[in-house]
This record gives sequence, structure tokens and C-alpha cells, in this order.
Amino acid sequence: MVEATAKLFPIRDKRCAVHTLQLAIRDGLSERHATTLIAKVRQVSVAARTPKIEAILKRRAGKVPILQQTTR
Repeated sequence: MVEATAKLFPIRDKRCAVHTLQLAIRDGLSERHATTLIAKVRQVSVAARTPKIEAILKRRAGKVPILQQTTR
């Protein structure tokens, strides 16, 4: 499916396309309902960052919650 899409919509400059996609996503995430949902998910993530919960998550899933992932 990815190959078929790539043939239909060839992207010459992938860096530019990815940056444009990031900007579009950031725009959508700034809407009120998305902001409210993200705030609630962030609260859960903060609560899960206690040493005990982090140890359990790391042992079971090999990962810990990330509070913020920056983009350019």
C-alpha cells in the first residue's frame, strides 16, 4: 500500500514533506478538544512517573512514559 501511494503521490523532498506534516499535525493538536485530551493524557503520564510505576512499566514493557517530545 505504501509503495502504491508513493507512486501516486511522488514526494521529491522528503524533509520538506515531513516538516509540512509536522506543522499540520501541530495545527490540529492546538484545537480545544485535542488540547483537553492531551492535558488529561499528560496527567496520566505524570502520575505514572513515580519510581515504583516506572520500574513496573520498564520491567513489563521496556519503556517509560515520555512527557514531551520536541520537534523543530
